[in-house]
Amino acid sequence: MASFTSLHKKDIENFLALFDVGELSSFQEIVAGIENTNYFVNTTKYDLEQQFVLTLVEVASFSEVPFYTNLTTHLANYGLPVPAPVLTLDGMPFSNLKNKPALFLPKLPGAHLQKPNAEHCREVGRILGLMHSTLLSSSYQMDNPYNADWMYTAIEKTDNQFEPELKQLLLHCTEQYEILETSTLPRGIIHGDLFRDNILFSDKKITGVLDFFHACTDFLIMDVAITINDWCQDQDHMINSDKAASLLMGYELTRPLEQEEKLQMPVFQRIAAARFALTRSLTGQPGNHLKDPMECLTLLQSML
Repeated sequence: MASFTSLHKKDIENFLALFDVGELSSFQEIVAGIENTNYFVNTTKYDLEQQFVLTLVEVASFSEVPFYTNLTTHLANYGLPVPAPVLTLDGMPFSNLKNKPALFLPKLPGAHLQKPNAEHCREVGRILGLMHSTLLSSSYQMDNPYNADWMYTAIEKTDNQFEPELKQLLLHCTEQYEILETSTLPRGIIHGDLFRDNILFSDKKITGVLDFFHACTDFLIMDVAITINDWCQDQDHMINSDKAASLLMGYELTRPLEQEEKLQMPVFQRIAAARFALTRSLTGQPGNHLKDPMECLTLLQSML
């Protein structure tokens, strides 16, 4: 999360008038992250303080936002710890602020983990399996913005950022993905960005799953690979096999993997590492990226 559009007290007060949440008591911008503008907003109603997150959507259009609001509302209605948008007085899940889609979300308890253990990874796998299983019967669809064609284009755009050896590695991963795109591996709605900064824990339980703005229709195993790549790393940027096994154990409590998915897991982990190296490389030039693509490239090289 991040702040790209400045909001003033009057902006937020006018926004709050759309909701039945009381009066503004305080607000604070959230400075971490690389995509949307976010503010913590506290209100007071009948002497009761309530905590919210105001999200100004910088990465999706007004026509795209209903997919994300419907998705999170669906998951919340099934009891998953996902912040469904607070409805306006006229029943709308988002509104217009500074000519951008604006969401008003309940602030969930908990904190982000920096050093998860195997037990935490099992819980993450469990919640991911629950999300996939819950959404399999839904009709939600969103094209994958990070397909093989996108990866080829991203490699061209960032050509000056990579040594020839690394560029060849990224191209090889993209070629593998292009071949797999014709496979019959199970597809569905994935979160697409289930990194540590998008999950809240309280003690050993997940209390919040955040930021669904990378959700799309893709291979379910891609979501598992993305999640393992972030949650199961050790400090040397190598995947810890015990953590990965725990995450998969949690996942398969609700959605057992097919044999072909298990066989292709290492390939998808490499593709996922390459994908995020590219998304990060597009946020700036070497030494000035919002997030360092070399973290993903180091992980990718360790998988060879």
